[in-house]
Amino acid sequence: NRVQNHQHDDMSVSTRSSVVSSFVDVVLNPAPLAAGGRHARLARLRARTRDLEKAAQTRKNAPTGHLNETIGAQSDTHSVLDKLDADEVSFRDAVDEEGHIELLPTSKATNGIDHAPRDFAWWRLASIANCFDHLLTIVEWDSETKQIWKLALPYITQAVLTGFAELARVAIIGKMIGTKEVSAYITVNLFLGLTNNFLGGFVGSLSTLCSQAVGNKNDVLAGQYIQLAFGFYTLFSLILMTMWSFLIDSTLEWLGFDEETISAGVDYSLVYIFVGLCNGVNHGIHSLLDTMEYEGYSSIITVLRELSVTGVIFLAALFFDVRLQTVGFLDLGVSLGFLLLNILTIAWTGWFQQFYIGLFGTRALE
Repeated sequence: NRVQNHQHDDMSVSTRSSVVSSFVDVVLNPAPLAAGGRHARLARLRARTRDLEKAAQTRKNAPTGHLNETIGAQSDTHSVLDKLDADEVSFRDAVDEEGHIELLPTSKATNGIDHAPRDFAWWRLASIANCFDHLLTIVEWDSETKQIWKLALPYITQAVLTGFAELARVAIIGKMIGTKEVSAYITVNLFLGLTNNFLGGFVGSLSTLCSQAVGNKNDVLAGQYIQLAFGFYTLFSLILMTMWSFLIDSTLEWLGFDEETISAGVDYSLVYIFVGLCNGVNHGIHSLLDTMEYEGYSSIITVLRELSVTGVIFLAALFFDVRLQTVGFLDLGVSLGFLLLNILTIAWTGWFQQFYIGLFGTRALE
């Protein structure tokens, strides 16, 4: 038995050597394919494949000890891709010779990408149904979809309700106070609000900077970012808003408004300077709340503030004879109230306690 196994091993090694030599001759031979040479090479390749299958079958039937000594087992599943070189025999040639169904198109796009086969054209009903199945898979209500809606729903609700409140405010001023006042209100909000939004980049950047600092577990640095952002925003806001208080009358006059509209706009702008500053600080706080994953509270407070401003202005215009400057004072009072509410809530809950050292215990400009 030992002699017989030894002879069997010699036969397997000899078969593998012959197959490997033949395969190297077929695959690595750089000579170009002449007319009719493709079929000859494919025939040789099929012969070598049969030899490989016989060798694999021999090793499969060999004793366990013999199998453990073999270099590696060959798969007994036939594949047209087995041991092919694209320079010698293409995948299409192998598929054609094996008699498989033609799946690859004969035409090429200009960018080198194969066109879809005719049976799978986009306009066929089967292709459309397949695309619809994939669409249903994408929109399937799973944990990821729930997470997306959990994050998106507060912001969607906030955008819709705040937009409605702002439109209602303009309508209330125009219908219940006067058309000249609503013209001054819109113009002052447009010009001063543009400056306020420009400076809002200081506090708006906290959502990115503090996220990076918190991700690196550097709460002191995050507190310093907060200190710098609010400091720069307050400083430049006071400068630019004071500048606008001297330029708003010239701007309204240049736009062609009459004296009554200009007077109402100037009076309102003196109050709106502080309204814009208060709203900017609130915006920075809400950016931090979003960073700390308290977006639900942030959205609720933002919506309540907008609805409260609109409601207070409506009640004042309904029962009293108010001017546009009075509207500004009402807006300022509500904004200060919600700013104080945010500060007290954050101090009581300790949401920003991890930033206190960097915010109050350091001087970031040093």
